[in-house]
Amino acid sequence: MASLQGAVPPESAELRAQFLNAIDEGRLLSPPGDNAVELHQRYTALPIAPEQIEDADDDLVIALASAGDRVLWAYRRGDQVIPLDAARYEEGARLFGRAAQVAQDDIALESKARFMTGRALVENREFDDGIAVLRQAVALDPDAAYSYNALGIAYMEQQQWNDAIQNRRAASDRAENWVYPRFNLSRVYASLERYDDAERSCAPPSASRANATSSTLICITISAFFICIRASSRRPKNSSSAPSK
Repeated sequence: MASLQGAVPPESAELRAQFLNAIDEGRLLSPPGDNAVELHQRYTALPIAPEQIEDADDDLVIALASAGDRVLWAYRRGDQVIPLDAARYEEGARLFGRAAQVAQDDIALESKARFMTGRALVENREFDDGIAVLRQAVALDPDAAYSYNALGIAYMEQQQWNDAIQNRRAASDRAENWVYPRFNLSRVYASLERYDDAERSCAPPSASRANATSSTLICITISAFFICIRASSRRPKNSSSAPSK
């Protein structure tokens, strides 16, 4: 009996190879029974050394978090390289959620999972639930600019202007070179017809202008737009003119 203690299960090497192959092929959450998460569970349930379990945990967390970060990176860019609909955010929530279950000491992973869940809810126009979950994300990671920006979006959709301004300022303060919080803040001010504030909110901090070329160009364009809007709103109306059709 004693000779069996510490023996390596014969199926462990094969299962480990299947697990790594699933990661390499991107089968992280599906298909059922043949994805990295389930293979990891089966592998780590074997009587293997703690070091082997830790290695498998690290492999899985890195793979899941990297896939989730691709969704987060697309959100930060604000482009459509990856279509960011509710389903994509839900997938991001599952990826970060699974990673957080393995790396339970990593609060940032749980915060990202809540962020993704909150964004999915907002995309589905479930604003109250979305805001509640996004506030949980902020509480877990108060330095995450993207969670504040997402809250600002949700509050703007609800026309809760003061909360929208507060959260978009918080996002901009935490990521000075990220243009989208400033752009979103300018949209709030424009909705309130505060065009001077809208123009000022677009300007990048002077210390970061040299390193924010594309952001600066966007902000210059937006600022010029608001200058035109402001000038138009202040132009005296010609009472004799016929109303536009």
